[in-house]
Amino acid sequence: MLEDHWKDLLYALTKGKCVVLLGAGLSVKNRDSVTRPLTEWLALELADQLTQDYPDHPLVKTELSQLLYVATEYYNKKGKYNLLSAVEGFYSKHAKQCCETHSLLAELPLGLIICSSPDLMVSEAYRQLFKSFDAAHYAYSKDRTSEAKNNLSEENDSAPDASPDNPLVYHLLGSISNPDSLILTEKDRLNFLEDIIRHNNAISNKVLKQMTKDKIYLFLGFDFEQWHLRLLLRALNLDEAQEAPLYAPNGQAQLNTGAMVFFQRQYKLEFLQISSETFVRELHERYFNAPQPTPVNDAVEAKINVYYMYHEQDEALKVQLDQSLAPLRLSRKIKTWDESKLLPGAEWKEEIARQIEQANLVLLLVSSDFMASEELYQGQLQQALQRQRQGKAAICPILARPSYYETAVFSKLHSILPRNKKFITLWDNEDEAFRHIAMEVEKIVDVLTENLKT
Repeated sequence: MLEDHWKDLLYALTKGKCVVLLGAGLSVKNRDSVTRPLTEWLALELADQLTQDYPDHPLVKTELSQLLYVATEYYNKKGKYNLLSAVEGFYSKHAKQCCETHSLLAELPLGLIICSSPDLMVSEAYRQLFKSFDAAHYAYSKDRTSEAKNNLSEENDSAPDASPDNPLVYHLLGSISNPDSLILTEKDRLNFLEDIIRHNNAISNKVLKQMTKDKIYLFLGFDFEQWHLRLLLRALNLDEAQEAPLYAPNGQAQLNTGAMVFFQRQYKLEFLQISSETFVRELHERYFNAPQPTPVNDAVEAKINVYYMYHEQDEALKVQLDQSLAPLRLSRKIKTWDESKLLPGAEWKEEIARQIEQANLVLLLVSSDFMASEELYQGQLQQALQRQRQGKAAICPILARPSYYETAVFSKLHSILPRNKKFITLWDNEDEAFRHIAMEVEKIVDVLTENLKT
């Protein structure tokens, strides 16, 4: 992989533009110094049970590690529920385990991880990090007029979209958390493929809306010889319209010419001569060891001076506002000043005028007392408005207590908070009001900071 490709990938990762698809080959377990994918260990265990119960039943020895084949044979001899019970029993022994590769992936800023294996290793990796995430799975349903069986159905579309702060782990072939959803046998696989081909809503929009052509896709642990993978990529909206590259660390595995040509031409997929595990370790190392931007010298650092303009009757609300903006102050985005910081003996009018003159952002706590104060409304506010007209400061009125402000000189400003124009003291939860205000003030501060830098 060229250095420019690594740069593209790391940039996409930092911008939340990277989607990871995990094949069954990534969930591995070591037994007696032998490392195999969990699905292979499961197949061998099912084959062993089947041989013990039906010693005369012929099994193709070269296929004993192929779950699709063994599960089909097991289903035909012992039935669906015996098969599900055996699979549940197997995975229950591995429910609280995860591989190093899953742990490294969980630390990266990924919004969506699509798993083709039923284990919960990725979810467990997120739990170990105490990181918020959502988990869901595909569920086959003949009745697509009702998505009751799909746990990411349209009725949940109001839920937040997947993001690096709250990633989605989506099990494409079912999850052991709901054994009935598992795609285990040949019949299951055919039904699944028929479902995704015939129904546009077979795979939830929560997943498909993440599959945009401006992202980079990583395929880890897949066997590209399997024919059904070609249909899965099409079902996930990955086709010739794809603009960003698709990478598949494939180690030293040799694909047949037909498969390689198909994936390279149809999906522009690049096969990398590096194992998935090694690739993830290098990606993790490059991301967390990437050189950070050189910090701006404190002497010239763009910092926003915030001035609180308020009436003494609103002192308590000013204190709450100041507390809500503490993260901006601690991160050195802002410095705040108000009349409570006047030193004894200071010429208070001159000092206030000087602070307003230095302010980049003036926060007004609007109340009836503020509106009635000649010192505030006719004095300090007029000075702030003059600086705003000169382009030297921004004014942000904050509706503190009910008052008639609609004809005030600041009533036409677009920066009035809260955005719903509801006075803080009328909110059912004042803490929520201050949280909203703090988030909006941060947006204003970011704009002002950029303006100062440029």
